[in-house]
Amino acid sequence: MAEAIADRGSAHYRAGRYALALADYRSAVAHGDDSSAIWFNQGLANEAIGETLAAIRDYTVALDRDPDNIDAHLYRGILALNTGNLQVALNDFDAVLRARPGNVDARANRGLTHVWRGNADLARADFSAVRAAGSQHPAMLHGEAVLALRAGDGDTALSHLDTALRADPNDRWALERRSAIFRSLGDRAKAAVDLEQLHIVERAEYRRQYEH
Repeated sequence: MAEAIADRGSAHYRAGRYALALADYRSAVAHGDDSSAIWFNQGLANEAIGETLAAIRDYTVALDRDPDNIDAHLYRGILALNTGNLQVALNDFDAVLRARPGNVDARANRGLTHVWRGNADLARADFSAVRAAGSQHPAMLHGEAVLALRAGDGDTALSHLDTALRADPNDRWALERRSAIFRSLGDRAKAAVDLEQLHIVERAEYRRQYEH
């Protein structure tokens, strides 16, 4: 029975019905499914509706059940990075890269973790590997923008942010940072355009979470 409920939850998840997916995953656990996979799926559903702390908890339980659940390491690492828990993020990305050395998501996000930890050389080494793989990963572009700003090179920072926003015009972090740079340069018109887009993205995110 638990398997059928979990399968129904996954069908809801694939269809974007995240709250229903979460309810089914919780029901599957209540019916005896205590696997790493069901906790990981529950984490995905919680993350999709914006319940970040609950998602981190679920990914952690998934890893308690199976420390080799590499996807749980990756997803928890990204959330840990986004919430400022840099040591957990670093440990998770290291675990992913030990198992999958070519994983660009883990490599780029580990580089960004190094940026926030103040380890510029380690960050650049990871970003170099990401570029060598042919990727313009947003985490790498964010990190390179921060490194450029720290070096006082606003033009290079803008270039990285421009690249990130061409790939994803709704990149909230890049919109916020580029707007701040435009303001610092006295270009209020461009700053206002980015802020307006940021507000549109935030309102859409709020509606999505509220609907679920």
